[in-house]
Amino acid sequence: MTLDRRQILTTLTAIGFMAPAVRAEELGFNLRLTNEGLVMPVMVRRQPLRGILDCGASATLMDAGVAEKLGLIAVSERRGQAVYGQITAGESAPVVIRAGDAAYTVPVMILPMKQAGLTSDMLIGRDILNHYPLDLDGPARRASFRRPRPAVGMRGLDLSRSPNGALVVDMELEGRPVRASLDTGVSAPLILKRDWAERHGLLAGRPQSTTLGGDVNGLRELILSPVRNIQIGGTAFHDLTAEISDNVLEHDVTVGLDVLRRLHTYWDVPAGKLWLAPSAGHI
Repeated sequence: MTLDRRQILTTLTAIGFMAPAVRAEELGFNLRLTNEGLVMPVMVRRQPLRGILDCGASATLMDAGVAEKLGLIAVSERRGQAVYGQITAGESAPVVIRAGDAAYTVPVMILPMKQAGLTSDMLIGRDILNHYPLDLDGPARRASFRRPRPAVGMRGLDLSRSPNGALVVDMELEGRPVRASLDTGVSAPLILKRDWAERHGLLAGRPQSTTLGGDVNGLRELILSPVRNIQIGGTAFHDLTAEISDNVLEHDVTVGLDVLRRLHTYWDVPAGKLWLAPSAGHI
């Protein structure tokens, strides 16, 4: 019997000697934008869960009720910092998390997230970025942890870690250079520390308003004020709203999801780079 090349390749693939190539367009998963953030598919112990992509969280968090149903128990205690205050949570033994198109093994922090008004089962923190890069296409609502490199034409910015592990870039706010943390878990465009904003004259004569917001600690009233423009990596954003914070934040400025969701970015934390796709120059 004579086999042609196509038959040989098909046979080898079927018995496991060769795997079919995965095309770039087959990588990735869909995201859904909600008032809690970017919802992504997650699976733990064969149970599908509702996860939020939160690069501001240092670790992966799970609701206590969900953890109980999955048989996960706390083996130690861990303290951390949420957006609006300290948190104390149990910490499980390492467990396999299947998040989007990737899998990683980490302990999860266990706390009653849903008592704080959240509906999500867990937060996928930036610990996943220690294992994988992130291709985050905000306008297309797509992401992937499996793309090995940024797309051709993307522009690289330095991306560093703060002493507490936050992801930080250089940017400008109304012409002022500032180091800013990036946080997809913050729904607002920006958070400004009140004392920094006052020193730079960003509050004087500007109208302020209030709204409700929150984190895993629950709801609280937020104070909002307008910001004329910011610039990140050559892309300018105009007519933004910033939350004015009296909390003890690590950085004077935090860039939140309402900015990051408008960009196509590629995050390579070990290499210290954030890549941005070309844009029209202003948004």
